[in-house]
Amino acid sequence: MVALYQILAEELARDIVAGTYPPRSVLPRIVDIARERGVARETVRAAIGVLTERGLVRSVRRRGTVVLDPAAPKVRLSRYRGPLLLTGDLASWEAECRDQGLQGSVQLLEVTREAAGSEVADALGLQERAAVLRRAHRVFAQGEPVQLHSAWYPYDLVSGTPLAASTAIRDPHDVLARAGAVPAAVSEAIRLRPCTSVEATALQLPVGGCVLDVSRTTSDSAHRPVEHQSVIADPARSVLAYDGIELIAG
Repeated sequence: MVALYQILAEELARDIVAGTYPPRSVLPRIVDIARERGVARETVRAAIGVLTERGLVRSVRRRGTVVLDPAAPKVRLSRYRGPLLLTGDLASWEAECRDQGLQGSVQLLEVTREAAGSEVADALGLQERAAVLRRAHRVFAQGEPVQLHSAWYPYDLVSGTPLAASTAIRDPHDVLARAGAVPAAVSEAIRLRPCTSVEATALQLPVGGCVLDVSRTTSDSAHRPVEHQSVIADPARSVLAYDGIELIAG
C-alpha cells in the first residue's frame, strides 16, 4: 500500500513539472498545502522530504521551499587557466560562463583591511592578527548566486596598489608581480563541509546543506606566500575542472 505522503509527493511533483510551481518559485506554506489537500502537516513535511531527495525542491533560509530548475547547468570552472577574478574586459567567471552559453556576473562585496585569523595567518606565513587585505566577491550564474570568493594578501605588500582600491581588478597576479611578488606556485586543498548560516543565506542553500570549500595559496618565486584564496561553492551548481595537466614519465 502506497503511503499518503508518497501520493502527495507525486501530486506535487506533477504540479512542478506542469509549471504550476515554476523553477525558483516558492511552494505554499506547509499549513496551506495541508489545508488545500486535506492532509496532516506531518504528511506534507514527509512529501517535501521526498521532493528534496529527488532534487526538485530545497529549503532556503528566510524564503521557504524553493522549486529547483531541473535544467539548471553546473558551471564548469577551469582551474589555473588564469586568475579567478578578472581577465581582459570580462571576469574569468563571466568568460567561463559565456563559453558554456550562460550569463555570469561578479559582485564585489568589500575590500577591507583586517587582522589575520589563524588559518589566513598560517597560510601567508604571518603572525596571527597581522594586517592583511581582504577582497570578497560573490559570483552568479543565470542570476543565481553559486560561489563566494575571498582573497587575502599581506597588507604591507599590496598597500597602495590597485588591489587596495574598492574597484574591479583586471589581473590580481599582474598587480602582485608589479609589486615585486611574481606568482610562481600554488597549493590547493578541497573539502566538502556543512555550510555556515552566513553562507547558506548568501548562496541560498538549504538549511543543513553542504558547500565545496576550496583553499588555495599562491607563492612567489622566492617561495613567499603572497595570496590566500577561499572559494565557497554550491556543490549542486559547480564543477571544478583541472584541464591539460601534464604527466611526467617516471
